[in-house]
Amino acid sequence: MLAGNHANTNIPKMIGAIRGYELTGDKRYLDIAQNFYRIVKDHHTYCTGGTSNGELWHAPDAIASELGPAAEECCCSYNMMKLTRHLFGQQPDASHFDYYERMLINVRYGTQDRNGMLMYYVPLRPGLFKTFGTQFDAFWCCTGTGSEEYAKLNDSIYFHDESSVYVNLFIPSRLDWKERGLQLRQTTRFPNEERVTFNMDAAPSKPTSLKIRVPYWATKGVTVAINGEPMNLTATHPPILKSIIRGRPVMSSPSTCL
Repeated sequence: MLAGNHANTNIPKMIGAIRGYELTGDKRYLDIAQNFYRIVKDHHTYCTGGTSNGELWHAPDAIASELGPAAEECCCSYNMMKLTRHLFGQQPDASHFDYYERMLINVRYGTQDRNGMLMYYVPLRPGLFKTFGTQFDAFWCCTGTGSEEYAKLNDSIYFHDESSVYVNLFIPSRLDWKERGLQLRQTTRFPNEERVTFNMDAAPSKPTSLKIRVPYWATKGVTVAINGEPMNLTATHPPILKSIIRGRPVMSSPSTCL
């Protein structure tokens, strides 16, 4: 029952719960975090990915009617993205980063002005304008989380396990997995263009799977070519394309998560 509860008081509690599971293995903490995530994502989320109205949750499945000037508190999106990272680490399902990507592009990008001032809410009603903080008269909770978010836009583009690299986000970046000797470069102009190119600047020392997220918005499918040769690959469930790269979570620059 989330209606009437203050959103950004409770989301960090769930980050604490999933962290508790990571440290103790107590499945109760995992169940708490997963159930909360499902309820928010499925019943209290705008199509853009954000949540909360006037800092609160209201009736479930009614958020489309809450498009006013206090929609989508920035802190809530920031912390839901943080929770998503942890949950993906336990279950690498592509749908986690479908949701993460929606928030990153629709809610987080564009909430800082040319002077570095940050937004509190992301209004959704047509005709409303953005309101940024000022240098000396505004310091919101969203100022702190906004500063941190912009300082780590390289976070979560790539994850890895013992034998695989997961490509979660389509962002120009360089990956250097030093322990395996793998250097990967991603080039793209997404979302302005659909094409994404990966260059292997240094081959890994062991066979390594490159798992690329097939996003939910790719409704006409995805085509893959290696050195210009089309590949006949089938997405698995969760929908991630898998290709083997030979030779020798991972750091990226400029914009990864170990």
